[in-house]
Formats: sequence, C-alpha cells, structure tokens
Amino acid sequence: MKCPKCGNEMIKGKIGLSAFSKGMPGLYWAPEEVFNRLIPQTITIKKAVSEGGAHIKLGNGLTDNRTNGYICKHCNCVLLEDAIED
Repeated sequence: MKCPKCGNEMIKGKIGLSAFSKGMPGLYWAPEEVFNRLIPQTITIKKAVSEGGAHIKLGNGLTDNRTNGYICKHCNCVLLEDAIED
C-alpha cells in the first residue's frame, strides 16, 4: 500500500496492546477544535463522536481479531483498518 502522505510503500502489521495496559484503551479521533474548546481529560468517546469524531475500535486478539495497521517508515504515517463491527 502506498502512503497517502508521501507516496512511499507502507508496511502492514497488527495493532497490539502492551502487556502492562489496564484493559482495553478507549481510542478516539476528534477534530482539533474539540481539543481547543474542551479540556482533553473530560472528552469521552461518546462526546468525541457527538462532536464529529470517531471511536477507534481495536481488536484484542482474543475476543476480536487484532486490528490491521500500516506504517510508513519514511514519514511515520499510520493507517488503521476498522476490525470490529458496531
């Protein structure tokens, strides 16, 4: 897969959790203005989604397949595939 940022080849892999993680981390993406307007520690996944963001669901390899990801070693761009259906 070609990197959408720089055009170099991306490397496919899986997204994993550290053995020291406390459960499944709640990852989300939100527009920058949400972080500028709200205190980041108060933004929940539900709030981020209601503000135009997205919940990034990660498979843990046990109950759900691990999430596929791609990294460009040239510019550090990372792409994730949605592994878990709603």
